[in-house]
Amino acid sequence: MTCRRSAPAAGRKLWLQYTDRTAGEVDLIPMLQRQLLAAVRDDNGLFAQVVVDESGTLAWPDGADLAPEVLHKLAAPHLRQQA
Repeated sequence: MTCRRSAPAAGRKLWLQYTDRTAGEVDLIPMLQRQLLAAVRDDNGLFAQVVVDESGTLAWPDGADLAPEVLHKLAAPHLRQQA
């Protein structure tokens, strides 16, 4: 399972849509505490530039990325099945 779409939401949240037809918001604050993601955490403009790459991974222009499986587990309580 991978991400199909992503869009920035309020704060450090992202709306994610997965290939398993679930979608919802995930709060990235816990993930962004890692030093590797400090620039994404601290720069609003950079955070907003998130893309879903060809492998379904969330990626930023500075080279930071997050695996869709990890985000799916984090977002699971907030995901809803889409038609």
